[in-house]
Amino acid sequence: NGRLPGVSIDTGLSYTFLDKAIEQDFMSAFEEMAGRKFTYLGMELTNEEVRTLPTVLLQLEADNAEQTGVDPSTIPGLAAYKNLDTHHPYDVVLAIPPSHYMKYDPSTDRFSIKLFVSIDDPSGISRLGSNVFQGHELLFDNDAGRIGFAEHNGCVGEDGMDSKNTGVRLFGTASR
Repeated sequence: NGRLPGVSIDTGLSYTFLDKAIEQDFMSAFEEMAGRKFTYLGMELTNEEVRTLPTVLLQLEADNAEQTGVDPSTIPGLAAYKNLDTHHPYDVVLAIPPSHYMKYDPSTDRFSIKLFVSIDDPSGISRLGSNVFQGHELLFDNDAGRIGFAEHNGCVGEDGMDSKNTGVRLFGTASR
């Protein structure tokens, strides 16, 4: 709903912090979709209940400079795909399923949130942590001042190594 003044990508963080400016809209939408209030205090949920929580979508402004000749409506991960946002067709949309923003704590037998929407940072900078990028590759192009996002389709075996050829498909770029 809101345009945030800036975003910092910090894959060293395991949590995500979004600016307070979107808190009310986010909380209302979450409650409407989930049928329960969004809370940081931990929730007593079953694994099945966690799977029914909404997927959070983050839309990042695109770097349109080199997007000519590509039909964005055919590329999953871009805003025009399935007509999500036809006014900003090349924007990157990151889908964050509940398994990426909820964390089970066995000591309390509760799930806690790894997505915070109440950060009152004077800079207005949101910080996207590694939980947002699970299943994605980030491609940093420092010279052009942009970041590419790609879905990671590799399969990791028990030894932590790719057991099949890794498939990476670039679906968009966002500028600084």
